[in-house]
Amino acid sequence: MNDTALAASALHNADLAPTTAAQRTWTWYHYAALWVGMVMCIPSYTLAAGLIDQGMSPWQAVGTVLLGNLIVLAPMLLIGHAGAKYGIPYAVLVRSSFGTVGARLPALLRAIVACGWYGIQTWFGGLAIYSLVNILTGNALHAEPIAALGINAGQLACFLLFWALQLYFVVHGTESIRWLESWSAPIKIVMCLFLVWWAVDRAGGFGTMMHTPSQFVAGAAKEGRFWSVFWPSLTAMVGFWATLALNIPDFTRFARSQKDQVLGQAIGLPLPMGLLALMSVVVTSATVVIYGKAIWDPVDLSGRFTGVGVGVALFILTLDTMCVNLAANLVGPAYDFASLAPRRISYTTGGLITAGIALLAMPWKILESTNGYIFTWLIGYSALLGPVAGIMLVDYYFLRGTRLDVAQLFAERGEYAYRNGWNPAAVIALLCGVLPNLHQLGCDPAVIGVFENALDTLRRELGERRTVGFADYPLERARRAGFFLMEAEMLHTYAEDLAADALSPRLRGLLDWARGRSAADYVAADRLLDASVLKARRVFAEVDVLVTPTTPHGAFAFGAGEPADTAQFTAFANLAGCPAVSIPMGRLPDGLPVGLQFIGPPGSDLRLLELAEVCAATLDAAPEYPVAL
Repeated sequence: MNDTALAASALHNADLAPTTAAQRTWTWYHYAALWVGMVMCIPSYTLAAGLIDQGMSPWQAVGTVLLGNLIVLAPMLLIGHAGAKYGIPYAVLVRSSFGTVGARLPALLRAIVACGWYGIQTWFGGLAIYSLVNILTGNALHAEPIAALGINAGQLACFLLFWALQLYFVVHGTESIRWLESWSAPIKIVMCLFLVWWAVDRAGGFGTMMHTPSQFVAGAAKEGRFWSVFWPSLTAMVGFWATLALNIPDFTRFARSQKDQVLGQAIGLPLPMGLLALMSVVVTSATVVIYGKAIWDPVDLSGRFTGVGVGVALFILTLDTMCVNLAANLVGPAYDFASLAPRRISYTTGGLITAGIALLAMPWKILESTNGYIFTWLIGYSALLGPVAGIMLVDYYFLRGTRLDVAQLFAERGEYAYRNGWNPAAVIALLCGVLPNLHQLGCDPAVIGVFENALDTLRRELGERRTVGFADYPLERARRAGFFLMEAEMLHTYAEDLAADALSPRLRGLLDWARGRSAADYVAADRLLDASVLKARRVFAEVDVLVTPTTPHGAFAFGAGEPADTAQFTAFANLAGCPAVSIPMGRLPDGLPVGLQFIGPPGSDLRLLELAEVCAATLDAAPEYPVAL
């Protein structure tokens, strides 16, 4: 295919075309700076917190973060090889495995995920501005929410400001992003070192947390259970950046050489992630001494600074969020959208589409709806992209030996057209990789569908509908804490009765587990009980009644083991001391009934029962139980 024919192809445009020698200007420093820019962000800072909460020592947590990122580096380098060798983005590379038409499927999958995250990160960036500006101005931006939007004017203005700031980089392309990441990386490193110095100086040392032993050692609360926590935690660390491995060719296509992309990524990804985890532990350990409690949230910590420190914190937090959002959630979908219709959509147009979707989606509503279900969906959905990476790697290395005919990647009826532009083998392989993961996506989508239909039916009975966010309340941890408190009280109050042999194996197992917990475990669980009460107060300051699905999934088979998360939604009411009632709300596609839960503030028992009676009559979804089997 000559240059004229290539330019005339419907699969070609200037942004998707292989990079020229003049465009290959990225050195190892640019890739290292790119990763430092993405690594230094709020979610990365808080990673170690979750691992320590699970029982790891600070050093075990830091080591797990470092190891996870060493592992994810491998697919980054392997997939990045094609970008550096042939100068093509992910959306073009995937044509070799999925076909010239079929490639639109994985490109669209990646774009949808990125659009969701772009909007959410933009909201977080605006929220950081909103929070810190309020600190500077004495809460001048606080106001009543706008009815149609669900946020106040100040929140909307900060969101639009952050969204608009990013448009400069959308319009000016990847070179502007390289420029931003290159000069911001040293600033971030200096600020991290300054934060460590400040914390250690104020605390008079590193703090006691750094010397806290693991809870998995002999005699500790979680003795002998390290590996059961380590492996899922390691998987989570790998998954943190795994989706970016797909579109890393979008950046490596500008590499001066393979050595530059390999060296830059090897320096920029695992080590900064490990050091950031260590820094977060050191700083948080110091906050225990300074403020009397562990402060893992950098926004919360920044809000405690005074004077010019608040302004600096505002700048750094905004910069952090922008760097990770542009690199991780803009470049990929911009190329992906361009690949859907190359003759009509350029990289810039694709970037504007991404920004437009993020704006129209109103990400604050995404985060608040159905107890963060969609947020969980995005995380799970991102994990489904793993099979795409596996297919690409097998095709590129094992089937083709890293040899591609670049011209044919732009030929509508060439080598990579397969059957009408689709490679059936890749599609089948994708389905085989995706289907086993569908049940891992959190609350069953079918339950959510019935739930939304029920709310629509009960529009008159329930009145004005508002969403309530539960991102600040650990549903799973609270449920487990509730069970532990109950078991501990049973052991104390009914010790003689429970010593009998008439207990079921399951109940005895639960009690034996509780018997091995420490006093510290009990105190931690009791604090979650207090947090539940506080959360309920905040919820019922906004709404009269909280409505949720009764369970996050449908009925399980008779005789089968009960899913661990069955009480995920009902536990909140129990722990908060709130009345709750469940009514039938409909049927799932398999014909089995599913429930609707009403939770009210303490003392609202009668009103809640009256509301449930009215709603049950309106839905008329009570199952017809058979009189005989």
